[in-house]
Amino acid sequence: MKRLGKVLRGLTILMMLPWFVEAQHHAMPEGHAKKSEEVHSIREFFSEGHFHGHIRLNSMATINSGALTDYYANGLGGVLEYQTANFKGFELGLSGFYAFNLGSSDFSELDPIAERPAWYEWQLFDLHDPENKYDLDRLEQLYLRYRFADRSYVQIGRMGIHTPLMNTQDTRMKPYVVQGAWSQWEAVKSLTLHAGFFTHASPRSTLEWYPMGEVLGMYEHALWGHGHEVPAVQDTEGVAILGINYQGKKPWSIDVWNYTIENISNTFFGQWLYKRKVSQWHAVMGLQYIYQHQIGTGGHEEAELAFMEEGQQINILSGKLGIEEKAWEVSMNYTWASDQGRYTFPREWGREHLFTSILRNRMDGLGNFQVLVLKSAWKPSDHLTFKLEGGRFWLPSHEDKAMNHYGDLSHNQLNVETDYDFSKFFEGLHLQLLYVWKGNTEELYGEIEPLFYNADLHHFSLIANIEF
Repeated sequence: MKRLGKVLRGLTILMMLPWFVEAQHHAMPEGHAKKSEEVHSIREFFSEGHFHGHIRLNSMATINSGALTDYYANGLGGVLEYQTANFKGFELGLSGFYAFNLGSSDFSELDPIAERPAWYEWQLFDLHDPENKYDLDRLEQLYLRYRFADRSYVQIGRMGIHTPLMNTQDTRMKPYVVQGAWSQWEAVKSLTLHAGFFTHASPRSTLEWYPMGEVLGMYEHALWGHGHEVPAVQDTEGVAILGINYQGKKPWSIDVWNYTIENISNTFFGQWLYKRKVSQWHAVMGLQYIYQHQIGTGGHEEAELAFMEEGQQINILSGKLGIEEKAWEVSMNYTWASDQGRYTFPREWGREHLFTSILRNRMDGLGNFQVLVLKSAWKPSDHLTFKLEGGRFWLPSHEDKAMNHYGDLSHNQLNVETDYDFSKFFEGLHLQLLYVWKGNTEELYGEIEPLFYNADLHHFSLIANIEF
């Protein structure tokens, strides 16, 4: 009966969707909430707000090498968001997530050779309960915002943010979200300042909210299997973020960000991007720099349990050269990392946006590496986009835990992606198809266990979104 109740609750949400869609037709569009002088009561504060959201079908499968287990997953769900009208600058927003497992591999079963669980597919649902198929819902956002200008505001509560290292990265069933305070101030037309402090987070593959000290290392435990030792709770109050974005005279921009995880680490991120028209094309150049070092105890008084080891520091440089035209773009991207330590930034908070970043690949946990990636995109129409990305990843040995925390393999990778936005009757429907191939380039002397979700694999992903 308990399971039946959960199913009925989910079906009730689905049946309510037409009402929400109808409400959307009568509500103000995003960014155009009714002005405060037009709101005369609490009723209007709520009734003149607007709904929006999406329904999502996410199907994926991974074919691992040889005798290693293959996995698949199918998820159906969505997000409903509501934002009130604006009254003297104040706005209230909230959103909820729900999902169902429509049919997937058994995530409670470890691969018998690697002794590890499915990785990509399991993240569609609940990392803490591999058998949970129906009770997959979460209060996603709940915030109070005060706008003091069109692009300037302060907000507190639960929310998603978008920064180079900490972001929603919404490519599963739900995004990464955080709890705390965030502000944005457009000081002048070309200069925007950001500041925030966050104490809790809910990673995209979980259903609950956790203090930051409990979130760190959560994915490592899941990655290595249910029998892996649970990581120690880290001693930190949260993360403070400062950011500056300067858009100079049209050709160039600068981004400077600093992330301080109290008692654990400090990470600086800087980016310079330049675009100049040459004949019918635009030449694009970019540089990125990351410097990270340990602070305090690194998260725990016992050094072997700390999230950031004593003395850890790393320098990372990333560069981009490319050309763009109205319908297509091509770029060559390169990243180099020093060998004084590993880049350690919680993957439970999003993904790093380096020039060489591509889907189904992370740099977290690595040091002393080099990456070369060629990216291309072609947009033959307003509705259709093709992307082709290929790269070579020179990483430390998978046995070198000092420089390769997660045991990743040096490899070649090819990503093929197609995106299509429908029109007319099907307006609002968006399809994304992704194919990933990874080929091992590291000598394994006959071992196949390190290949599991690392290399010599084929991965397929289809995401269908109905946005309203």
